[in-house]
This record gives sequence, C-alpha cells and structure tokens, in this order.
Amino acid sequence: MPLADHNQAPTARFAAANQATLKLNDTFVSQLMNSSKACGYETLLDSLFYAAAADANPCFNVYRITDVCPTPSDIIQDGTYLNRADVQAALHDPFVHDQDVSPFTESILPGILSQLPVLLWHGQIDSILFTNGDLVTLQNMTWNGVQGFEKAPNTTLTLNNVTTGTWGSERNLTFVSVMNAGHMIPQDQPALALAVFTSFINTGGIGDGKLTSSSGSFLAGVLGSNSSTSTAKSPASASTASRVGGVLSGLVSAGVVAALLI
Repeated sequence: MPLADHNQAPTARFAAANQATLKLNDTFVSQLMNSSKACGYETLLDSLFYAAAADANPCFNVYRITDVCPTPSDIIQDGTYLNRADVQAALHDPFVHDQDVSPFTESILPGILSQLPVLLWHGQIDSILFTNGDLVTLQNMTWNGVQGFEKAPNTTLTLNNVTTGTWGSERNLTFVSVMNAGHMIPQDQPALALAVFTSFINTGGIGDGKLTSSSGSFLAGVLGSNSSTSTAKSPASASTASRVGGVLSGLVSAGVVAALLI
C-alpha cells in the first residue's frame, strides 16, 4: 500500500473517535465507515471528511481539529518568522515556508536509523496526518533488520506526573503520540515539547517517559551562546517554553527530530 494510502486509511476511525469535536452526525460517520470498507481512501478524505468538517465548523483547521472561530493568528503558519535569514541561520536550517520537497519517510528513515537515534512525534488532534496512519506506515517499514515495532508504542507518557500521551522506543526509533496537540506540537503543548526535545538532544531518548518541566537554558548549547547567529528572538512575548515552542513548531511539527538538526 502506498504511503498516501497508509495515512488516509484511518480517516473513518479518526472521525468516529472525534465525532463530538468535529460536530459530525451519526449518519455521516456511518457513511464514512462504509466508504472506508470500500477502500476509497482518497475520495473519502478529500470529498467527504474535510468538506463535512468545514460545513460543521467554518473555522475547521485540518492541523488542529479543536479550533473554532475566531482563530488566533499564527506566526509559524504564515512563514514570516521562519523565513527570516537570522532565524534560519540560528537553526542551521535553510527552511522555506511551504516548499518541503523531502523524500518519503520510508525511503530515508531506515538509513538514518542505522546511524542515529530518531524521534517521531505526532499530535492526536491532527487530521492532516493521522497518528494511526503513521503507525501503519511504521509497521510496514523495516529498520535495523526488523519490520515495525515488536511492542506497541503505547506506554504512558507523563509530564510532572500528568498523562500527556503515549510512547515507545525500539532500535533507535522513539515514537511519541501527544494528547491535545495538533500538527504543531510545540505550539499546542510547549512545555511537553521542550521537555521531550531537551531529553532527546541530551540523551538520544526520553528515559522512562516520566518527564519533568525543562528550562530553556539548553538552547545556548544547541545554538551556540557566543555565535552571532544565536541572537534571533521570537516576536511572541510568552514563557520560555512557549517561545521555544514557537521556534520548534516549524522544525519538528509532526515530524522527525534527529541529531542532524545540529
């Protein structure tokens, strides 16, 4: 099954699980389930699911299904901040907004995993990339000599003793599924994102998954405290976690975090 189909296949189950949030009626959810059984995934996603969600909620956001009107402004989504030369230099990444032409994960990830630990994280209220779609893709991918996870990555993840999601780690790949987060995990759950990112950069993993709040001091080491490129500042005035979350959103939203970033 192609990568696109892996991602679209969970559409009906996602709609059913989030029916109240999406404001979908029982008849429509039943229609989705029937279409899913017929394997018409592309039609199911584009012609039915998104259209119905937008009809029910004029401010429906595929990246975070809990959004309602009025929606907040987004400095990451409009590309202004991450397209600044000083920000790109500080992050060591020539990011260009809306021009991601990277190869399919299935093509490059196994090679990376043979050399480096990788973190793949996913927001549970993201409807442009479904958590279960990623898991199906991973279960069909072979890395370091074995196909998929041998144990489901569903161990409880906590921050300051509060449940924030699930996780699992095997053969250099750590998968994290984050509650109450959409496509931009650091934007929706900045404290957790910072804790996960700090632990992963420092250790190559997230320990036992029982995390505590992190300070932003690690950024001096990551970006270079004496470097002229480390002075880029977010326009948002918020807590350290929120400001760092804004920067990380463009880099690692629903994607791979590896040592290659540094």
